[in-house]
Amino acid sequence: PFADPSVGAVTGAKVIAKGDGALGESEGLYWKYESYIKRQETRLGSCTGAVGEIMAVRRSLLDQPLPSEARLMADDLALAMHILKQGYRVVYAPEARSIERVSASVRDEQERRARIVAQRFVLMRYSHKMLPLSNPLLVWQIVSHKYLRPLVPLAMIGALLANLAAVVRPASRGGVARLAHPFNWIMLLLQAVFYGLSWVGAHSERRGTLGKILYIPTFLVYGNRAALDGFYRFLTGRHTSLWNRVQRREGEIYVEQVTSVGKEADQ
Repeated sequence: PFADPSVGAVTGAKVIAKGDGALGESEGLYWKYESYIKRQETRLGSCTGAVGEIMAVRRSLLDQPLPSEARLMADDLALAMHILKQGYRVVYAPEARSIERVSASVRDEQERRARIVAQRFVLMRYSHKMLPLSNPLLVWQIVSHKYLRPLVPLAMIGALLANLAAVVRPASRGGVARLAHPFNWIMLLLQAVFYGLSWVGAHSERRGTLGKILYIPTFLVYGNRAALDGFYRFLTGRHTSLWNRVQRREGEIYVEQVTSVGKEADQ
């Protein structure tokens, strides 16, 4: 990709090794989703971020020092923003791969995610200095990918509170738009099922396809709970860019190979 002079950085595919149970399967599914997003962002022109362990940067672009605010962010996020701010592109190369084990425990994974989310809020705070404001399309990509995702847990809480309010004081009419009867109870039931599956997934030892399906709501709830923790760290000034390596699973594994077209196939 560096043969193109407009490319300032290249990031590869993060592959989660298989064999780590439901947490590993959920994390692997998440990174497949991220890989898909990076492919589509590259088609638009540029990725909005990079995977730190498999990232290359054009050396000449580091002659200009990073903004002082970048010290509060992770290196990969700060470098990507620095490259984009200078008008260069960050592109995705799916054949470049890193293989990683999942965190040793759910607690370790939440700690890692909380740190990342806190740094996202730092990026939001210094948007006027970090965003490539001369490129509106890229700014929209960053906002939709990096800014909205940490706000999902706040939307989840708001949805639950609004649903409870609609049950306590139902609208006389208005259909699903105002959660009038019976949609207020239907939506509340769906939320209860989702959070119930999350609890079951967290306490279930089922393996196979059913175990994976049960764990997806658990993964989503745990991830968004970590986002709330990261938001709290940001508000209280407890965020840091220091990278404390979490423990990873050990033991025999096998991995997935990413093909040249960016699709995953079991090996």
